[in-house]
Amino acid sequence: MLLVWQTVQARYLPGVAPIDYSSGDSIDVFVNRLTSSTAQNFIGYDYYNDHLKFCKPENGPHKVSGSLGAILLGDRLYTSPVDIRMLQDDACHKLCTSVYKKDDLKFIKGLINDGYRQHWLIDSLPVIGAREVSRVASEHGIQKTVSLNVAGFLLGHVLTDERLIIYNHYNITLDYHKKKDKFRVVGVQVESSSMENGEGCAFGTETKINLDEFGDDETLEVEYSYSVTWRESDTPWATRWDHYLNNEKVSKLDKANNYIFFFSTLFITCGVILQVLALTRVLRKDISQYNELSLEPEDFANERGWKQVAGDVFRKPRSVLAYSIMIGSGAQILAAFSATLVLTILGFISPTSRGSFSTALLVLTAMLGGVGGWISAVSYKTWGGQDRKANLLLTPIVVPLLVFFIFLFLNFLLIFHHSSGAVPIGEIATIIGIWGCISAPLSILFGFIAFKKPLRYPPTMRVNQIARLQPPKPWYTNLALMVLLSALYPSGAFVSYISVIFGSIWSDKIFKIFGMLSLSCCMLVILSVFTGVVYLYLLILNENYKWQWPVFLVSGAPAILFYFFSILYGYKNLNIDTAFGIFFYLGYSFLMSMFCFLALGSGGSIAAYLVTRIIYNSIKSE
Repeated sequence: MLLVWQTVQARYLPGVAPIDYSSGDSIDVFVNRLTSSTAQNFIGYDYYNDHLKFCKPENGPHKVSGSLGAILLGDRLYTSPVDIRMLQDDACHKLCTSVYKKDDLKFIKGLINDGYRQHWLIDSLPVIGAREVSRVASEHGIQKTVSLNVAGFLLGHVLTDERLIIYNHYNITLDYHKKKDKFRVVGVQVESSSMENGEGCAFGTETKINLDEFGDDETLEVEYSYSVTWRESDTPWATRWDHYLNNEKVSKLDKANNYIFFFSTLFITCGVILQVLALTRVLRKDISQYNELSLEPEDFANERGWKQVAGDVFRKPRSVLAYSIMIGSGAQILAAFSATLVLTILGFISPTSRGSFSTALLVLTAMLGGVGGWISAVSYKTWGGQDRKANLLLTPIVVPLLVFFIFLFLNFLLIFHHSSGAVPIGEIATIIGIWGCISAPLSILFGFIAFKKPLRYPPTMRVNQIARLQPPKPWYTNLALMVLLSALYPSGAFVSYISVIFGSIWSDKIFKIFGMLSLSCCMLVILSVFTGVVYLYLLILNENYKWQWPVFLVSGAPAILFYFFSILYGYKNLNIDTAFGIFFYLGYSFLMSMFCFLALGSGGSIAAYLVTRIIYNSIKSE
């Protein structure tokens, strides 16, 4: 390695390379949609909405192309009239004068009351509202004010006497880091204020443009302006995103959650290890005793437990086609999500590229369609399914079609409310094209290959022609009870992070929880698989050979708790005050829970089948 050191060349990953500026270089300033920070009705509005009348560039705003994931998340980037030059301060720069009528003011008042924020991007860095503060208690019990690094800045403000003012001047402060003779942007803040027309840019002399002082027949003229201030910073470009993560109020909560997460994870991990060792010991003892028998009919009849269902344990489950489709779809989702997390950890997916996580997840799900088709075909062939054409055609259709109909319904709701979050018809056609040209063909192709190849892990026991009668089921094998217990079992390690995870997802800050999400997902899959295997052993120990669907439901049960927590989080933390907001929130929470259910159920079912083969393959036969 030392010998070839001089020949090695490094390249930045696409989308995460810094931009070096010289003094006087122009810096891109893009504007994004307006979103609410208090009333979570999930309706975003375009920056250049007709009622807002924000200043536009000379040649009109141009849409900035973005990734498919960013569009699905509702990002709408446009060019702006703000002209920023590297290291060039601007004490006062007037943009334009906007004239508002009665309907415009009514619309703006509603947005200010709901806490709507403007979102700008400067050098691909979201602008922070510098006026965001909060009261927190120090270690000595003294209340102090700290800044909250929140992306975006408020459209206006509600005074103590309930009057409304609109912000029309923006003081832009940019931090730069010098690297040799080049400069990089490492921080952006905007402090907004409200000033009467004709006052210029005397920032800090807020005279407050009161939106309530104008009658129905009057119009309001508002002059928009901005100022630019540059300041040198020691923060390197690689850590400039720490401004969005370092929050005194949040860090103390995260520290406590980290301790809870660590100890609960350690406790559950030790419990799983001990239970695996105990289960392995019991199985070895049972198999050893069974293999010592002479296999005479009278000896076999005296044995009870899982040995009695050796001729029925591999019997075809009910609705084998639906079962195989569920297994295949879940395996595809699990593989795509795992691959996305791996790419994220390796740095291929960066928060500087907006929507990159969603884009990667969507594309990888399509590219791994072959995994779903292969697993579904193998499962269908293993359980003796006869209609192979139906399996090949329905595997890439059933789950995607259900997801598409739910997504289309929610998108129509967004269109009806004139939200910028509505996905355009072009992007919908792109999604359909990705599915039709990549995912579905790969699923059919790999499923066809799987049907042609011999089974690598076939059942180890022949199935009896006549199914045996099942004895009464003990109370502890009740399916509803086991689903409840398996849903509650893994929650101990994640309950402290549920609020953080949901808050990051719904505020489009998924990059804040990459590490936490990776560890949590790995543990959740392991716990779900183990729970499914334990339930499998309890069923066949009590001579219940119909284990396929119950194990699938029990393994996927944590998703039910996930949906319950999403409802609880929405009720306690989000001020959803409209029927649309409730439908939207519950709809997308249902989609996420369904994906989780299919992935966990598939992993548990596959593991249960392999464990069943290992158990019955250990029995000596004639």
